[in-house]
Amino acid sequence: MRSYINVAYGQKHSNKLDVFVNQRQETVVYIHGGSLSSGDKTAAKEMREKLLDNGYSVISINYSLYPEAKFPEFIDDCAIALKFIKDNIKTYGYGEKICVVGGSAGAYIALMLFFDERYLAKYGSSSADFYSFVIDSAQPTAHFNVLKERGLETYAIRVDETAPIYFLKNKDYGSKLSIITYEEDMYCRKEQNQMFDKTLDSYNIPHDFYLLKGTHCSAELSDEKGEIRIIPIIEKALT
Repeated sequence: MRSYINVAYGQKHSNKLDVFVNQRQETVVYIHGGSLSSGDKTAAKEMREKLLDNGYSVISINYSLYPEAKFPEFIDDCAIALKFIKDNIKTYGYGEKICVVGGSAGAYIALMLFFDERYLAKYGSSSADFYSFVIDSAQPTAHFNVLKERGLETYAIRVDETAPIYFLKNKDYGSKLSIITYEEDMYCRKEQNQMFDKTLDSYNIPHDFYLLKGTHCSAELSDEKGEIRIIPIIEKALT
């Protein structure tokens, strides 16, 4: 395995990613969580190590965060990162079959990139350039810290151009989609994802929906049996 740490993909100090290259032809790109205000590409270490043990290449992205960042800078950063990743397959030698995995705030970003086509299109890319997206407990309505930036109550429900669900269309997005939520997820997060699942159905958008036991994004961690439950979901998304 070869590793490249703190690779610059853009002009900002935060525009760094880590690349771990393995022998398989599949690559997992991870966008970390942290409420858009914290977190780092070194998160979900157990998940990354298990994926590497299974032969996958893994790329982890950093992006701009509150309070320095404002909407939609963090989304735009990740659009630049995904374009960089797609353009540099031969440079680093990771597999071209790519699954984008987002956890929590990273899942919100990944959903925005999937459904609001303007972000990736700005850099000459689209969701169809990536084989699959695995969304681990996203907020499909306006993210609570985006609401806070706008001076709104963080528990408000808003569906507008800051909400992934706002952009749903009855069309082929060209990429597989998996949605995960939890029985004991964040307040109202399970219910929002259940509503999102049904809304995807109403737009005839193919997807897999998983309602798992446990708490917010807990499938990215080892359970009592030592299993990381998101791994088989990612593997299925790459088949």
